[in-house]
Amino acid sequence: MTIFSTALYTTLLLAVLPFEAIGQTMQEFDPDSLSATGPSCPCPCNDISSAGIEKFHQGTCFSPKTIEDLGLSPSNRQGETAVIEFHRAPSSRITAIMLGILAKEALGYNVNFTCATSAANSAARVHNGFSDIVLEYTSDSDAIQADRYITELRTVSEIGTVGYSSHAGVYITSGVQNAYKAELRKTMGVTNDNSLYSDLVGEIYNSWQSFKIPEVINVLARQNHSSIVEGKPLVTSFTPPWCSPWNPSGEGNNCADIKSATPSDNKGELEQMIVNLRLNMTISFWGPPYTPGGGLASYTRDVMQSNGLALFKLPFNPAAFQARRLAAVRPTPGAGTPPGAGTPPGAGTPPGVGTPPGAGTPPGGPRTPTGAGPSIRRPVVPRQTISRVSFPINTDVCYRNNTQSLNGIGGVDCDFPDIKLEKITKTMIADADPKDVLFDLSVLVRKFKLTRAIVGRMWVQARAAAAGQSGIISRLPGLQRLSVMDTADAEFKAACQWLHQNNNTWTEAWVSNTYSPKKEITWTVRNETVTAISVFIGLGLLVCLFVLIGLCKYRHEPVIMASSLRFSVGVLLGFAVTYP
Repeated sequence: MTIFSTALYTTLLLAVLPFEAIGQTMQEFDPDSLSATGPSCPCPCNDISSAGIEKFHQGTCFSPKTIEDLGLSPSNRQGETAVIEFHRAPSSRITAIMLGILAKEALGYNVNFTCATSAANSAARVHNGFSDIVLEYTSDSDAIQADRYITELRTVSEIGTVGYSSHAGVYITSGVQNAYKAELRKTMGVTNDNSLYSDLVGEIYNSWQSFKIPEVINVLARQNHSSIVEGKPLVTSFTPPWCSPWNPSGEGNNCADIKSATPSDNKGELEQMIVNLRLNMTISFWGPPYTPGGGLASYTRDVMQSNGLALFKLPFNPAAFQARRLAAVRPTPGAGTPPGAGTPPGAGTPPGVGTPPGAGTPPGGPRTPTGAGPSIRRPVVPRQTISRVSFPINTDVCYRNNTQSLNGIGGVDCDFPDIKLEKITKTMIADADPKDVLFDLSVLVRKFKLTRAIVGRMWVQARAAAAGQSGIISRLPGLQRLSVMDTADAEFKAACQWLHQNNNTWTEAWVSNTYSPKKEITWTVRNETVTAISVFIGLGLLVCLFVLIGLCKYRHEPVIMASSLRFSVGVLLGFAVTYP
């Protein structure tokens, strides 16, 4: 019955539906922005993110007993899968993993991940089925393109903010503070260490106004970064008309250089700020900030390890990165004194400073080998931190004439905006009916919110763990040491630990298992009943056959001719075929 009806309906549909309409219907599944929706995994942001995702699929955050103790009973989702998209930023990876843990272990969904370089074209990727959920979507990243999917086609829905925001900024190393003072005292001939002027400049070293002082600019412009830039390809640079092109050696520089990532991540705000505030600054671009072993991240690390002085244009960074001296781990040749690094002449033990009792060489000789030895990783704590540079307060008026020009042409002369991060999903998830299998997922995504402080703690925790810096965790405020410190699953562990420590937050507000799968009813028919039904069907078919014979035999009779013979036979055959 079903096959016959479907075939008949399809035949009629093809007979009456114009070919142009079929073409339009198919075209809807191949939008013009399909080429802009990539990349698909494996993708450029597979650094430490792949380890966390691998851990997600291999293990679990909660044991079955813990889930039971929390009063959770994941529903049978009948294999329903949610695809969560994450981007380069560690905050995106950590929150995606956290949402995935809840969707998988607390609600019972299958969870997969996909990744992209940034939030650009996220709406297109959701529309085309590359992903179902995006947590860090910026509405201004592709507003014109996204409007087609959100407003016109309504295949993608915005369902609120993720709680925290993204706030880029220019950061300066704290060692500049003392360097400023020394430069001013030398230039001005001031001998008093408490010089009011030099101290004042030292206090405002992280204000844009300090960059108006020539001595301050000289400190940064003369920095020799030749060894730091070695092996790091420069993507491009920006130089205002009054500055000479930046030289890594510091020779001939008359402007301070700001290290940034890529022009594609910069909408021209910094260039316009430099031009409109008339700052003696240039910009050099070194590639994506979260690419391990290269790009801006590598540059920042090398500067901090060498206690150098520099300016960086960075995306949002947790306060803990700025306020604490995170250990910078680097290989050390040997566990003792390296070859040739003995005590220089004249640098022996001062008079009167002997070896205290009991502090001599232990029996059997020194335990620390001198010379070459196995390579180890030793934490080296920089003597400085980074601090965010304050610019004029951001306003809508200031950004009204943001041309996004990379040449400095535009009206931006204030600080970077604090950008809200939105959550977007497929509309079928956002508008799921309470009886739908996706309804509980919709509730979870809508209620899922984290503060900047929470994300910052997990970010620092995961980064320190991935770098092997377990000792630094105890010195960070509000952080707990991870139970296992390894590089394979640091972000997964950071997200999992927060869920364990804050189960009241998500069990009471975010998670609800309301779905009940439709029950399948199996009918059991006895043999006697089957026989009776078969006899009844047979009799019915015999009646149809006799009627058909009668129609053919008496087709010339006036009563039969008064009606349409073809219609009568067609109805009779249709009844005979569909009757069983």
